[in-house]
Amino acid sequence: MHTGSERHGTTPLRLLLLDGTPGATTLLVLAAHGALPRPDAALIPDTGWYPTSAYEYLDRLAHLATGAGIEVLWADAGAVTAATAFDPSTSCPLPLHTRAPDGTPGRLANGCAARQREAIDDAGRDLLGGSRAGVEFVLGLCAEQADLAHPAAASYRRNRYPLVELGWRTENCLAHLAQHDLAYVPDMACIGCPNRTNAGWAELRATDPQAWQEALAVDDALRNHPATVVPGGMPPGTTGYLHPAHLPLAEVELDAATDAGTEACVPRACRGTRCSQTVENGGGT
Repeated sequence: MHTGSERHGTTPLRLLLLDGTPGATTLLVLAAHGALPRPDAALIPDTGWYPTSAYEYLDRLAHLATGAGIEVLWADAGAVTAATAFDPSTSCPLPLHTRAPDGTPGRLANGCAARQREAIDDAGRDLLGGSRAGVEFVLGLCAEQADLAHPAAASYRRNRYPLVELGWRTENCLAHLAQHDLAYVPDMACIGCPNRTNAGWAELRATDPQAWQEALAVDDALRNHPATVVPGGMPPGTTGYLHPAHLPLAEVELDAATDAGTEACVPRACRGTRCSQTVENGGGT
């Protein structure tokens, strides 16, 4: 791959945001088979708290990319763990579902998305080096999310949405991935992500008991902690939950229609088979 110090003139550095979603994975497959221009590198935003199935899937995609001559770089988004939720020096990165003392429901800000956006931007600037050619980020939004395909705010970068340009919807991507033995797309949310759908929680419980127990422990700690140790940014007296039902995770009926919604964890990303629409969550990306 060309680094920033090696690039000359007007050719931008082309980076694929490889977040494991159907759209991004489809772009990788198309590029690997020569149907789309090959990116200089694929960036994987990593919170350090994905379940085993997600890391296995990302490792498989990384192997596919390197086999096609695409360098893979893991962008450290800062560890998001149970400990960071209770770090008094910073705001809780988890967009917790909350209930105020008077019973009013609410949510904390989605610090996870902000961390991932910063990690992606930092990686792009580092790769660019001193070159003035700029960076072209290739993003996997599908055609049904075309209203989220915004230009980049930073002058040095450009956002490209090939699937929107091609008119490919999520179902087209899943059909294409099935032809390449990539039909199964795991939930890419972190272990304790409050944006998980019921299907995602049920899958975690069924396939990764250790991660499920970790999520239960985090959820329980949100309401059973010393008064002097509370999630950063949570007002005094506020109760936190991982699930939008405002119940302990262990008590939630995961087949009920109480999903958190479709808020994406990764900026400009759709959570694929577990969402029907996506809301913007990336600010200035």
